[in-house]
Amino acid sequence: MDEVPKTRPHREIFERFSAESQRRIEANLLLLNSRWHRPVPNAGNPHSRFNWARSFYCHAYDVFAEEFFNQGVPLDDHILNEHIPQLASDAAIEHQWIWSLIGYWDTTSALPRPFLPLDAPRPSSAWIPYGNYWLIPRVADQTRRAFVGPRSKWKAQQIMRSSQPPAFEQASKPKTESSTANWTERFDGFIDKVSTAEYRITRSDIDSVLGYRTPKTRQNLQAGKGTRLAATNYNRVLAMTREQFLAALRRR
Repeated sequence: MDEVPKTRPHREIFERFSAESQRRIEANLLLLNSRWHRPVPNAGNPHSRFNWARSFYCHAYDVFAEEFFNQGVPLDDHILNEHIPQLASDAAIEHQWIWSLIGYWDTTSALPRPFLPLDAPRPSSAWIPYGNYWLIPRVADQTRRAFVGPRSKWKAQQIMRSSQPPAFEQASKPKTESSTANWTERFDGFIDKVSTAEYRITRSDIDSVLGYRTPKTRQNLQAGKGTRLAATNYNRVLAMTREQFLAALRRR
């Protein structure tokens, strides 16, 4: 039998996240799991059940992709095509979502189950290591197909982030310098511009629009330790009109 793969890069990159990020992912997956136990729409139709079950794979992909994106991890092809799908596949197996798909994917299989923990001996050379599990080829293929939609969505998000107008780094270059006074003044000026008589926004609101749950990224900018990516993200928010910002804040 083949040896277990010595490294599991999808887990290694996930474990670089802070404990807070990992708890947030776990909570979102549990919320998703609570929806799984609701009645299945059109349960008597195998195609409807299959598509409904597959949607949970897509939602799990979104949970991980959103955290990667909000933490400023570049969503390159390897992240989108390998790391996030394998993390989402692990979640689908660990939460038992896969069972509603097995009957449709492999109704003729004589195998007791189409997946085994990666620590177990490889049943045969046909089985594929995917995430933390060995999968039979048909299930591995269908699993990959389930992620086509969300992968395209997050690739588009990365392209939009990467194609921000260069004015942030060229024409407005003095405003992107990570000086304490400059960033602090800009945040305060934006708060004055966007606040209304009914509600005065806070710096935490600005963090929230970007998906940051803590002020650490903003505080690094104010302390002169911010990254170019963080500066680009905050510049994008500080360029918003009041209406755009309040609409974005309501969506969080």
